[in-house]
Amino acid sequence: MKTQRMAKVKEQESIPVTKVQRATKFITTGARIGGNYLKHYGKKLVNPELTKDQLHQDNASDIYKSLSQLKGSALKIAQMLSMDKNLLPTAYQNQFALAQYSAPPLSYPLVVRTFEKYFKNGTVDLLSIDAEGVDFEIIQSLDFTNHQPKVICIESINYTPDGTGTKRIDLCSFIENAGYHEYANTNINSIFVQKNWWFGK
Repeated sequence: MKTQRMAKVKEQESIPVTKVQRATKFITTGARIGGNYLKHYGKKLVNPELTKDQLHQDNASDIYKSLSQLKGSALKIAQMLSMDKNLLPTAYQNQFALAQYSAPPLSYPLVVRTFEKYFKNGTVDLLSIDAEGVDFEIIQSLDFTNHQPKVICIESINYTPDGTGTKRIDLCSFIENAGYHEYANTNINSIFVQKNWWFGK
């Protein structure tokens, strides 16, 4: 099931990180929304009875696409907005709900490059992974022989549209076998501590 979903979702090759890149993404999205309004009111001149349903759907899709590409706090905004059923029109709720279980995953090469960039200069104290469905693939790419973060926080539950996610036992076992102890679980994330560091304190 997961493999099938991954095959259908285009992997994200980069993340806008600079102020200019992120501002450009917002400006581009704003231009798309403006275009959607022009298209809607153009159609409404021909059909005065036209509702805003398609307009909301188009805007929700463009906004979600932008937030999912920005990742981080931007994507969390979409997740939070989807939980309030009375705040936004249905089209936005349905689209933003995808952020809970179907956001575009990062490409494997991008993840590896990121690890190489930040791990090459020493040990990382805290590694936090929330990669929208590819958490296990990311943690498997880590070279635990040369790099062992003291603490790992990782999303360890399978999300489903109806919220009946189950814990990823395979993921947790993999991390434990790499020399870690599961210190805490929040029902969504699991927190692991490096055994030699934690119990040797």
